[in-house]
Order: sequence, then C-alpha cells, then structure tokens
Amino acid sequence: MVVNPIIENMIARRSIRKYKSDPIPSELLETVLESGRFAPSGSNTQKSHFIVFRAGEKLEKLKKLTAEGLAAMNADDYAGFPARNRAILRLQEGYFDFIYNAPCLIVIANEITYPNNMADSALASGNMMLAAHSLGLGSCYINLVHWAADVPAVREFLLECGMKDTESVYASVALGYSDMPLPKPPARTGNVVTFAE
Repeated sequence: MVVNPIIENMIARRSIRKYKSDPIPSELLETVLESGRFAPSGSNTQKSHFIVFRAGEKLEKLKKLTAEGLAAMNADDYAGFPARNRAILRLQEGYFDFIYNAPCLIVIANEITYPNNMADSALASGNMMLAAHSLGLGSCYINLVHWAADVPAVREFLLECGMKDTESVYASVALGYSDMPLPKPPARTGNVVTFAE
C-alpha cells in the first residue's frame, strides 16, 4: 500500500466519544466547514446545508428535544437496527449526552426530494471529520438527530434554527478537542474487497 500524509490521516482518524469543553477557534471551525462544502455532490448540485450549533442554549435544547423524541419511540420497532435500538433503550433509561460533551455539533440538512441527499451528506461529513483530525480536533458521526428529524418538536426547532421547510437532517458531526487517548484502529475484518475480473 502506498502511504502519504493524506492516507496516513485517513488511517489515523478515530471517532472521539469524550470531549473537552474548550471552544473551537473560529479559523479551525471555518476550515472544517469549508472542507465539507468542497465534498463531492451528485452532479455538483451542492445541496447540503450546514447548521452549526456551538455550546449554549440552542445546542442544549436540540440535544434535549432529540433525546425526548427518541425516548418516546418503541425500541422494538428497531430490533433489526441495533444502534438505533440501543440508543432508544439508553434514552428510555435516562438521558445521556449523545454528542459526548462536544462543544460543537454540525447538523447536515439536505433537500428531502433530492435523490442524493444521504450520499452527499455522508461525503460532506467524511470530509469534515478528516479535516478535523488533520487540525488536531476530534470528531464523531452522530445519527441521533437524523433519527429524530421527523419528531415534530425537533423539526420545528430545526426550522427555527435555519433549516428550510424543504429539508431534513441526514447527518451530524460532533466536533471538539479530544479528552481521551486516540484509540488504536480495530482490525479490518469487514469491508471485504472483491475483484470482479
């Protein structure tokens, strides 16, 4: 395998699940956001919409509404979707900070009727997470706001925060300075490669 600084950054990046409360300097946050804006999009449509929540009342309200919305769901409906099932059960047992005390959450919205909404949002989040790691920041892909995006209270609040009524949430990225050792990469036993030659 050929290795260069970009490949090394991809291999070294890990999901961070414990953050310091230190704010992210504006220049670094701007760089992360621009990296997301330069992600590929279907036919270069550039339909992703980045809604940035920094530490404060609005971020706390989004976390609270998301947690309440998910806790009201029936976990059994998601028995075949273990991550969502576990999150609902945990929230039913009591609130947990699902962005791990990160001082920033970037919510990625996209047009509901746009066929590439999920793919474009995932590409943007991947760019932002790689950029964050290269800048000494930690990040983690967060699904819970996407899972709760159709809960009326969550949707209404997101609309108040700038999401368009033609959009929904397809990804989120927690961002901040890591407060944990960088985990070692797990062995690659999945993500199988097949050459069809």
